[in-house]
Amino acid sequence: MPQQLMVPRHARSILVPVLVVGALVTVGLLRPAPARAAATADISVRQMFSGSSTSGKTIDTITIHNAGPDAASNITYSKFLATTSSVATMTSNVGSCVSMPPPSTAWKLFDACEIDSLAAGGNIVITVTWSGTAGVAFTSTVTVGSLVADPTSSNNISKASSWFGPRSDLRLTQTASVGSSSGKATFVHTITNAGPNTANALQVIVEIKASGPVTASYTATPLSSCQTIPPASGFTSAISCVTNTLATNGHWVLTGKYTGTAGASVSVKTTVSANNPPDPVSANNSGTASTTFHT
Repeated sequence: MPQQLMVPRHARSILVPVLVVGALVTVGLLRPAPARAAATADISVRQMFSGSSTSGKTIDTITIHNAGPDAASNITYSKFLATTSSVATMTSNVGSCVSMPPPSTAWKLFDACEIDSLAAGGNIVITVTWSGTAGVAFTSTVTVGSLVADPTSSNNISKASSWFGPRSDLRLTQTASVGSSSGKATFVHTITNAGPNTANALQVIVEIKASGPVTASYTATPLSSCQTIPPASGFTSAISCVTNTLATNGHWVLTGKYTGTAGASVSVKTTVSANNPPDPVSANNSGTASTTFHT
């Protein structure tokens, strides 16, 4: 005789409902529960530098963002520093970090950190202070990841450059145009402070070259003081303008109204400088512009 399967009495209360549910699924009266999709979290990282009042220090604000749709758990981030500075250190306010030997000779420092989870739509802001030889450039690379799958990996790395501060990078642009009446010309000089610190005691020197006598009258924003100065060899006249400060991302705009010989050409060489802090990039501090006086 075939053997009968003996089900213990205490298991029948579990087995019977299971068999009933299975039968209903088989005949189409009950749909199986859909499988739960794996969690995903689109995390990204960006950097923004700001100045420090202490020589040789620059503050790097690192923001990690989770665009969701799920929370990101066990977030890790790494900081790499490339620089020619003979000494370099870093401190940060968020995460449990371990300094490790750099994976390449191209890097001066390598720091690996771990932080808690981050809810969808949330941010974690990390303040890192980079320290090195004042005025020396560096490149900071930050990478971020988590245990949760990330659908977009391209925004998981941020690479940006600055200088061990304080520093203020001044940049000059200018335009030259024919004036609105006979013998007139106009020059506009725009100085921008790319930071990361406020520039102090700024000076613009405008050296003028023209055939025949030239007079120039300058107005400026912010308020400035301008005066004529002895010209260098090869120039017919020169003007110096000064202002006290220029904040990061600020603009100093000087407009010169020139009078000279109608139809004659006129050109200017303009140079900007600041007393402090030093400017790490001097190549963009000067330029030449030319036009003609209105006929």
